[in-house]
Amino acid sequence: MMIKNLLKYAKDPLYTNSFFMMLTKVFNAACGFIFWMVAAKFYSVKDVGVATALISSLSLVILFSRFGFDFAQIRFINIKDKDKVINTCLTMTTILSVVAGIIYIVWADLFSENLSFIQKPEYGVIFLVFVIMNSIVSTTGNAFIALRNASHLFYQNIFLASRIPLLIPLRSWEV
Repeated sequence: MMIKNLLKYAKDPLYTNSFFMMLTKVFNAACGFIFWMVAAKFYSVKDVGVATALISSLSLVILFSRFGFDFAQIRFINIKDKDKVINTCLTMTTILSVVAGIIYIVWADLFSENLSFIQKPEYGVIFLVFVIMNSIVSTTGNAFIALRNASHLFYQNIFLASRIPLLIPLRSWEV
């Protein structure tokens, strides 16, 4: 009887999407923990600190570049043309993330002397590429939630977790 009830809930899109959203959060937390454990083992304290500051900066730039499009996407995706809503949100958040990223790069030395190296063109371009990629990933993740396909969000995050093994070979590339 209990298994029959569980199967009934497993077929309900509300419970399925809630499960995958919860699983995604737990998976991301575990991957973040593993990421920083590996980073602490293979990198110096200073390098881990700079990486933390860069990732936090990247998150801040992405947060500013959303301009509410993440909520608008969830609100309007089932009312308007899905493709237009997703494309508009992707385009606008990408453009805004580039603008916010450039502003951050220009003012990086005001925030921290240790981050001023991203003002060099080669590092600034790399930072902007990561800003753009994270903006696209964030927007598509919100689209998966809005489309009630949270399982795709979970699979997207599994793919993104593949960056953890890259910590070891990238150790030789220092700023």
